[in-house]
Parts: sequence; structure tokens; C-alpha cells
Amino acid sequence: MMKGFLISTLAVVLLLLLSTAQASSNNNNCWKKKEQGSTLEVFHVYSTCSPFRPPEATSWEESVLQMQTKDQARVLYLSSLVARKSVVPIASGRQVVQSPTYIVRAQIGTPPQTMLLAMDTSNDAAWIPCDGCVGCSSTVFTPLKSTSYKPLPCSAPQCNQVHFFTYCLSHFLFFYFVFCVFLIIINK
Repeated sequence: MMKGFLISTLAVVLLLLLSTAQASSNNNNCWKKKEQGSTLEVFHVYSTCSPFRPPEATSWEESVLQMQTKDQARVLYLSSLVARKSVVPIASGRQVVQSPTYIVRAQIGTPPQTMLLAMDTSNDAAWIPCDGCVGCSSTVFTPLKSTSYKPLPCSAPQCNQVHFFTYCLSHFLFFYFVFCVFLIIINK
């Protein structure tokens, strides 16, 4: 009896959460630009704010099946980490963008520059493509347009925390990741 009550309660809570999420995702102000400062908004890949949302409405069941299919590669990768095997090939940026669960709309710098990024919950680092990035999307951060951007010297403590994909050029630290050059961005 208690087990049936618990399952029923969980089902009701899940339905309420889903309907609340659906109601809040119907916001037409998805791309309302903020006046100043940096912002970070996270939304599901199938929300009304996502450019990756399927053009025609899909049922809840179909959405779950699509997410499950896209998650198979991620499960394989995470399983290889547990097994301590590195047999999973690195995906191209195009493959990563086509299978995110969450999209991040970030406004970076002053004045803010809007960027759409795939959220990778398996990575500790955040990568932002900058001007000069070969092979990146057309939306890149332009440091010269930002008054809050400042390149860090290689001797900066923040640079010592990154031990991969790095090299120094003219005393500034750069990051390499899938053909792109990234700079550290900080606030003044």
C-alpha cells in the first residue's frame, strides 16, 4: 500500500514539474537582450527558446526517445571512463552541437556579446570561441569590442590550473580545442 502511494505521489509530482516546465518554456521573451553585464541562461534543447527544437511539435514520448538515442554516445563515453579505457573517439564540434541536452545563452563582456553554447556537464572547463578561431561557428567573442576583457599573462595563477591544450604566445596563454583558439575572459 505504501509503495503504491509513493509511486502515485511521484507520478503527480513529475506531472506537475513537467507542466510547470512546459508553461515556463512558452515564454516569447527568450532573446530579450539585457542592458549591461554578463548573463548566463540555461535551457533545454527542446524548449521554445532553443534553436535546435524540432520544427514540428513532438509528443512527450517521442521527445524522450530522441533524448535516449542522443544520450547513447554519452553513456558509452562515461562507461569508458569507468572502465579506464580511452577507446571513444573525440567527436567533432558539429557532432557535439547536434546532441546537447542543454543550451546556454551567454552574454559575455561589456557591452554584452550574445553567444549560444552547448552545455557539456562532463567537462570542468568552459570554452568560448574568440576572434581568429578557425573552424568555429560564425558567433565568436570579439575581445576588442569588450571593455571588461583582459588577456592573462602565462604567469597568472588561473593559467596554472589548466594543464592541457595550452601554450604561451607573446606572454599570453591560449587554449586549443578542436581547431579553435580560446582566450581566458575575466571581469575587471
